[in-house]
Amino acid sequence: MILDDTVKIPLHIFGKHNLYNLEAAKLVCLELGVSQQKFYSSIQNFHGANKRLSLIKTTKNNSSIYYDFAHSPSKVEATIDAMKERYPKRYLIACLQLYTFSSLDVKYIPQYANVFKNADEVWIYVDDISLQQKKIVGLDTEFLDNIINHENLIVLRQKKILHSKFASFNKTDTNLLLMSSGNFSDLNIKNIFSD
Repeated sequence: MILDDTVKIPLHIFGKHNLYNLEAAKLVCLELGVSQQKFYSSIQNFHGANKRLSLIKTTKNNSSIYYDFAHSPSKVEATIDAMKERYPKRYLIACLQLYTFSSLDVKYIPQYANVFKNADEVWIYVDDISLQQKKIVGLDTEFLDNIINHENLIVLRQKKILHSKFASFNKTDTNLLLMSSGNFSDLNIKNIFSD
């Protein structure tokens, strides 16, 4: 919800980064002649960009599963921060698939070092088959553990283990945030988390 002087405007999106984007959109609309009233009326129906903080499921035990296209360090951090701001009392598991060539580059990965600080638990998924296909070397579990430097870090390297982690997710007061520009090795996320 955002505040326009004295009026509260309900929103379907959350997170500071989304509110900054909304403010920029408002300025563009005002410049193009769209009235502030029309803008505020319209944004109440905006449910966010596709694949950005998309709610996959809400469970009976006060937990939620979200998906976000975040993969660069700044986007991962902003998405985690948005989840923690929205649900400050819930335990947050942040699951990131390292998928792009840059995110799998041992020289680039140190940029992820501190982005998980607001997550309670971190799952990093690196598909060993994908690494072999992309001919990437040097990205072992110990390296990732040292770089990410989170006390609750789990590095997952096989699709079947990732599937098992997803399928067994049944926590209370916990959010699971899935982040990837890939597809988690073609796992059907919606089916895994369906009732």
